[in-house]
Amino acid sequence: MIELVQQLRNDKGGNAMRKSASVLGALALVVTMSPAAVASPDSKPQVVVDDTFEVNITWPFEFAPGEFDPGPCDFEGLNLSDVVTVRETEFYNPDGTFKKATAHYHGTAVWTGPDGKTVTGHYAWHATTETEARDVWVETGSFWNEHQPGSGVILHEKGRHILVDRPGGFTYEDISGPHEVYEDGFGALCSAVAPD
Repeated sequence: MIELVQQLRNDKGGNAMRKSASVLGALALVVTMSPAAVASPDSKPQVVVDDTFEVNITWPFEFAPGEFDPGPCDFEGLNLSDVVTVRETEFYNPDGTFKKATAHYHGTAVWTGPDGKTVTGHYAWHATTETEARDVWVETGSFWNEHQPGSGVILHEKGRHILVDRPGGFTYEDISGPHEVYEDGFGALCSAVAPD
């Protein structure tokens, strides 16, 4: 976990965000891929991450030498500036064995198109896993709530889903609630910030 937070700070998210269509998933991976706490567990909850950091990405970006992510829109120059606060806590049984981990996210994202049009989003959600390997997370809350001045909400994603580590990467399963990103992608956001 700490390594991924540091990586996001140092390379502005390039290596941590392999696919732009899963920006939310990449932010989720900041917690889901976290290692066990460094301290010896006892029955008291242990906060293993309590951090606020900024992710700033302009598409297309090079995430590996010679490999570029084109971004979620069909034009270049989309920028995402996201201030993320993450708090992860681990809980242990009285005998010291792992019981569960919880993570709380909240933040503000500003999407800016190449000619300066903006969309601002706010999110707050909670994730829980009962597997020490952190391979299954139940996530609930408001994942995307993006607004454009004068237009109101243009992208809305909230409710519940389960993030599962499968061969080839994490996938979302058992999705409930309004999930515009999963159903329609970033089309509304791209239209809102597209150059004239």
